[in-house]
Amino acid sequence: MSAVLELLLDDLGKEAKEAPGWITLWIACNVALWWNPALAEPFGECAHETTTIATAASIVLFFLGDILDIVVFPRSSRDGKRLVRNLMVVGFTIGTFSLFAKQPTVAVLALAPWLMLVPLHRNLTEQDTRTDEEKKKRGDKVECQPVGPEAPRDQVGWMVLKTSGLDKQRSDAVGRLKVASGIYDVSKALAKRADRYFFKPLWIENESSKFVRSLVPLCWIVAAWLVCDRELAPAALVALVSVPLLFAYGRLKSHHMQAIYAFANTQRITINLIGTSALATWNGHPVAWCDEGRWRELPDKPTSRPYPTAEGAMY
Repeated sequence: MSAVLELLLDDLGKEAKEAPGWITLWIACNVALWWNPALAEPFGECAHETTTIATAASIVLFFLGDILDIVVFPRSSRDGKRLVRNLMVVGFTIGTFSLFAKQPTVAVLALAPWLMLVPLHRNLTEQDTRTDEEKKKRGDKVECQPVGPEAPRDQVGWMVLKTSGLDKQRSDAVGRLKVASGIYDVSKALAKRADRYFFKPLWIENESSKFVRSLVPLCWIVAAWLVCDRELAPAALVALVSVPLLFAYGRLKSHHMQAIYAFANTQRITINLIGTSALATWNGHPVAWCDEGRWRELPDKPTSRPYPTAEGAMY
């Protein structure tokens, strides 16, 4: 349980650090409740706690949007654990708020899945560990090991939503950095280390996509609510609104990913194996750490020295 909670806090901390996508959603929820106080009426005695309602709603919508991101742009064979953790965050947020709002039935329905999700997450972790051990025994490469020219050049994202150049840029980045699973995380960490991310187009597109993607499940929830109230025409209209939002999210996200990979294609890194884990370094600086098949960026400030390009870098 403690390990799962640690990962949940890790995910929450990561999103809080890159706040604009979530903060913008939180502001929008507060504005909506201020503009139409009737939206808070279903929360009964807590209807006056608009800030608390907005915070809970923004967290739920943000992580529902992240679930949509997993479905539309899957990037790793370990996405199953990420999906489970997102469901746990959503359930925990709804459950704890429902307890605060004195709605025990909703709280039980929201928190009960934890009894299944915690062991499911543990089983997925153990399965991934066994898979890595079996690969190591057979002499196959585990996900933290560098790949060669034979690395799979698989496609990513729904064809109808993504930009045409995304797959090529991703394929080239895999060949350049020699990272297959986790190539997005390593490329993003590399852009951050090079001071090419925050307050740059890469960052703006990503955070904008996070905001837009959260509006898609919101439309679906509102449409379902209207259907329950037998308001079929408004429900159909709201559901139709989600379609352009879905396309806008897909294009923003794929533009961001394509630019991330394009930058990575100008760089080189060294992957240093440490047991079944690995450390990616760039120009002598640690960039990302891979543990249990999951790449994580290593927080550090970029240096003032110029960074190497593919032509001038030395392994």
